[in-house]
Amino acid sequence: MRENEKRGANSKAVVGEILDKQRQQAAAELKAAVENVRREEGEKAAAARQEAVRMALEAAGRKAETERRTAIEAVNAANERKTQAMIQRAVRAAEERTAAMWQQGVKSVEKAETEQKNLAIERALRAEDALRVAEAKAAS
Repeated sequence: MRENEKRGANSKAVVGEILDKQRQQAAAELKAAVENVRREEGEKAAAARQEAVRMALEAAGRKAETERRTAIEAVNAANERKTQAMIQRAVRAAEERTAAMWQQGVKSVEKAETEQKNLAIERALRAEDALRVAEAKAAS
């Protein structure tokens, strides 16, 4: 009997050791599974962070491009306004020069006409003087 009891006790001890090993193995497998889940979640979170960063960079790039285009359009509009103002000033200056030249031409024509009249008057006066001198000589 004792032998049976010893064997039964040994069997219980062996069964206990087997159960302990199975529990330890199950705990290790559970721990490994939890670590795998955490690692996968970490990888997913890292991938999500990377995607968020990529999307933010793309959005910033689009915004920068929009701002660049807006700045270029503003510069072009300012240049167009400056160009139009320069053209208008040039046209006004040309018109003023033309008007001044026309007025100068009119003045030149008027001056020439006045000089012609004065010369004609001077000749007439000389002719009258010559006629008087001739009449005076003829009368004496």
